[in-house]
Amino acid sequence: MSLLKLKSYNQKYTGNNFYGTACNSAGFEFTDRKSGVILSAPHATKTFVGGRVKASDLYTGALVEYLGGKNGISTLIRTAYLPRQYLADEFLDGEVLKNGYFLDIHGMRDNGEFELAVGTGLLSCEKYSRELAFISETADRLGISYRINHPQYSGIAKMTAFTARLQKKFEEPQILQFEFSRSLRDFYNCPDNVLTRTLPFLEELIFFLSYEKK
Repeated sequence: MSLLKLKSYNQKYTGNNFYGTACNSAGFEFTDRKSGVILSAPHATKTFVGGRVKASDLYTGALVEYLGGKNGISTLIRTAYLPRQYLADEFLDGEVLKNGYFLDIHGMRDNGEFELAVGTGLLSCEKYSRELAFISETADRLGISYRINHPQYSGIAKMTAFTARLQKKFEEPQILQFEFSRSLRDFYNCPDNVLTRTLPFLEELIFFLSYEKK
């Protein structure tokens, strides 16, 4: 059952007071399933950012791990805190970075205005016209309220965001940042939201992008 798997995966990221339970020295795990689309959860555990410890984006690691395994999609997930500002792209080789299409999954607080923020980073919405049209249609059908390039969630973040860094390097529309509200991530308290809205939304987007990449 989906919920049982999600809860089981989640223990890896919530363990050790959200510092993660992984023993590897890198802090990230890349599971290469040779897919064109790659899911990332760079804040699945606590993270060292700007000289301080940043809280984890709860449930993002479990959601990405579950979606990757179920759909045969490569995943890059932070599994342990390290006292240095390690960046997600440090753990992927150049070919993967250049040829992959990344869905970078984050968490935001519930704000009552929208449940999902999509960021196109340094590139214009026109560069992502087909993706954003699909996202808009799918979110509307599933009843997910959303914003595109909200100032706090645009995917730039003073050029430290994965989205901005990858775009600066390749200047290609090959990554989008997604910030999900807690009510769309919390499979303990909001399981119906996760099972009937969040997971279907991401799976449909994965299939769409996988087809587009062929």
